[in-house]
Amino acid sequence: MYYYKFHIGDYKAATDHLDLMEDLAYRRMLDWCYLNERSLPLDLNDIAKRILMRTHNECIANVLNEYFTKTDKGYENNRVSFEVSQYKTKSYKAKLSAKARWNKDKAANAMQTHSDGNANHKPLTNNHKPLTNNQVKEKKTTALPLDYSQLGFTDNQIDDLKRIRKANKGTKLTQRIVNALAKEFHNAASKGYSFDELLTEWEVRGWKSFKSDWITGKSTSKLSTVGQTMANRLANMRPQQ
Repeated sequence: MYYYKFHIGDYKAATDHLDLMEDLAYRRMLDWCYLNERSLPLDLNDIAKRILMRTHNECIANVLNEYFTKTDKGYENNRVSFEVSQYKTKSYKAKLSAKARWNKDKAANAMQTHSDGNANHKPLTNNHKPLTNNQVKEKKTTALPLDYSQLGFTDNQIDDLKRIRKANKGTKLTQRIVNALAKEFHNAASKGYSFDELLTEWEVRGWKSFKSDWITGKSTSKLSTVGQTMANRLANMRPQQ
C-alpha cells in the first residue's frame, strides 16, 4: 500500500504520552507495515534495522507492548490489519470487475463477427430447449460466498461470530452486515480490547448486533466480569494458531 487514511485527531489522542523517539518509532513501524502489507518481524533488532533506529530498541519495545499484538506471524496492529484487508478486498473486486468487462467485450466482438459471417446464410434452426423452472430458480439463487477478510479475525473467531449471531437470533449475515461489523469491531478494538474479549462480551450480553459505542474505553471502564472470565477461558482452550 502506498496510501492509507491518517486520522490526526485519533492518532494524537492515542499517542500524546509518547516521547519524541517513541512517536517516531511508532510512525515508522506503521509505515513499514502498510508499505509491506504484513506484520512486523518478531526479532526486535530486525525491526530496529528495518525502520533505521538501531540504537532505540527500548523505544521500539515500549511501542510494541502498547500498540501491537505478538502472533506467530509477527507483531500485528489491529488498525493496520483492517486497512490492509480493506485495500486487498477493493483491489480484488476491481480485478474481477475489469475481467468481467473484458470478457463482455470479447463476447460482444465474437458475436458481431459471427453475425457478419452468417449475414448471407439462412438462419439455423434453434435446437436449444427452454430452461425449466428449477434451472431458472437455481440460477437466480446462486450467490458468492461472504468475504470475512476485512474483519482481521482468525478462523476460530469467524466461527464464533457466526455462532453468536445465530444464537442471539440476529438477521442472516450478508456482505453488507459483515462490512459494518468489521468497522464496529475495529473501532471497539482501538479502545484497548482484543477481538476475543469483544466477541465474549457480545455473547454474554445477548446483543443481536454489535456497536462500538456500546463499549467504553478500557482505561475508564471494564468489560463485564463474566465476559472477562469467559474470554480468558476461551483464550486458554483454543489451540495456538
